[in-house]
Amino acid sequence: MQLFNLMVEVMLPLSMLVGAGALWTTLFPDTDAESMRSQLNRLVLYLFFPCILFAVGASTRITTELLAVPLLVGIGTLGSGVVLYVLLYLSPLGARLGDPTRAALMIGGMWGNTFNLGAPVLMYFFGRDAVRYAVFNDMLMTMPFVWTLGVWIATRLGSHGNRDSYPSVLRVVFSIPLMWAFGAGLVLQYSGLAYAPLVNAAHMIGQATIPIVLFVLGMTIPWRNLVPRAEILATAGVKLLFAPLLVAVSARILFEPLSEAHFAASIEATTPAMMTVLLLAERFRLDSAAAALLIGTPAQQPPASDSVTWSKHVRPLLLAKCGEWGMGALGFQFVSADAAHAWVHAYYNAFVKRQKKLADYRSNPNIALVSFFMCAKTDEEARARADGDTFFQFALRFYGTSAGRRRPPAGTVNMWEEYEKWKKANPDAHQAALRGGLIGSPDTIRRKLQKFQSSNIDQVVLLNQAGRNTHEHICESLELFAKEVMPEFQAAHPELLKWKEKVLNREIELDEIDTSAFTDRYGGTMKAISPAAKAQAAE
Repeated sequence: MQLFNLMVEVMLPLSMLVGAGALWTTLFPDTDAESMRSQLNRLVLYLFFPCILFAVGASTRITTELLAVPLLVGIGTLGSGVVLYVLLYLSPLGARLGDPTRAALMIGGMWGNTFNLGAPVLMYFFGRDAVRYAVFNDMLMTMPFVWTLGVWIATRLGSHGNRDSYPSVLRVVFSIPLMWAFGAGLVLQYSGLAYAPLVNAAHMIGQATIPIVLFVLGMTIPWRNLVPRAEILATAGVKLLFAPLLVAVSARILFEPLSEAHFAASIEATTPAMMTVLLLAERFRLDSAAAALLIGTPAQQPPASDSVTWSKHVRPLLLAKCGEWGMGALGFQFVSADAAHAWVHAYYNAFVKRQKKLADYRSNPNIALVSFFMCAKTDEEARARADGDTFFQFALRFYGTSAGRRRPPAGTVNMWEEYEKWKKANPDAHQAALRGGLIGSPDTIRRKLQKFQSSNIDQVVLLNQAGRNTHEHICESLELFAKEVMPEFQAAHPELLKWKEKVLNREIELDEIDTSAFTDRYGGTMKAISPAAKAQAAE
């Protein structure tokens, strides 16, 4: 009966809050989930949590009994860290994982949610005053260790950027308001300057901490993709079984007889991954999904190697999504350098600020474009040799699935004939499409590439075989390009890598640019292709 009451009185409200977060975006589909989650995390970190810590620090006396709780939980934390390091960094279990995933799991497996989940459980067993065990454990063990050792793990073991570019651990620690708030509360208490109405107000504001953090957790977990996975189960086993066992054994050895505080320490050690790991993951670009999902994991399997490139052949509207998913983006050439500039900004801002990977894979910040290509001694000769390049675009549009259109029956269409008819009927559109590609003399192609280079595109894939081009012309084109154009851009590549590194490390802040004007990958040039009308007329 006691266990049932615990489930009802403690777990039911906690589960309802997590469930509300999970359902929110479904009930309100116009919600920007990433922005909302980010703002709520910021409120917790800079307002609600500091308030409750200030209130407890200002009203609770430090005793030897209280100090036993952070001591014992600290022993369990450090012991778990040693085991997790062996499992995730030195054993075959972690060999296929990227460093951001390893670090996120290690942090999530070392530190439990001792306040948000531990406090209500402790209050159920020992009364309302038991919240002091959770607070003092948080302030004297969890928070100091998380924002020192945890930050060190994130920046030194988990970083996939330039580790030297991150601020020092001490600088990060002293920039966090939580420790300052608790310290200020202690100072006021022991100086006799604590003002009761101020302490009560801070305590009331701080009551929002637990509900909001649980709500955010519900928004973070990808509920549709939960299946068991070895590294998640192993990490959860260390956190939920090994750590409490180590705490219980340590309490037996160090303290006799056992008191309420020692049992409280064992309960604190059983709590699952702490919510603060999500803040660390966002701050230092770790795998936040892996940390949040110590109770489950995405169904998709990661690549066999960290070196696998993840790419999507995408429409412009999906480029920002690729950044959000931590994937490289492979798309068709943008119609202008302005469009390239806008979409590069959208991609990297999503990658850096709003990343939420779909599964456990290595992030790959890269944008590659496919472009029509023909290089010849003169622009006129290049355009003549590339005359059939737009066949590729034509065929895509011809068999497109736009609303209100029908595909002609299979085997009834001579595509090349239809293409020739379209060219004759739309000479301006055909020439405009050719001008959009890398088609021309070495000087012409160089000028076009320089525009995209200034937008910080990573790669351009040359589509040389489109239409009825000859093998001889293709070879001549590639040789001329390699000799007169390519060396300039190869020499400039290190500068691009430096720029990208600064963007990923947030040393360069990119503008948020409205991309609504750049959603057509063809620039509106491939129009008036309507096979559906012909099919209907034949009936």
